[in-house]
Amino acid sequence: MVTRRDFQVESITALRRIDGDRLLLETDAPNFPAANQELSSPSCIGATAREVAKIRGCSWMDVLRQTAENAQQLYWG
Repeated sequence: MVTRRDFQVESITALRRIDGDRLLLETDAPNFPAANQELSSPSCIGATAREVAKIRGCSWMDVLRQTAENAQQLYWG
């Protein structure tokens, strides 16, 4: 939903405030496609990371790195 133009101000504020070690990215919810897209899929992870990075004021590579680490911790401890 972060890639959509109607992403709410409250959601933007929350995304800026959340600790990086609690952040995960999800792209395969077909009911929430990016702007100008019909469906969402895991192949959209770069666009999602880019938008999150813009909001958080960091690089998209940092977002991908942090969320990959978070997923590993969540699933493999």
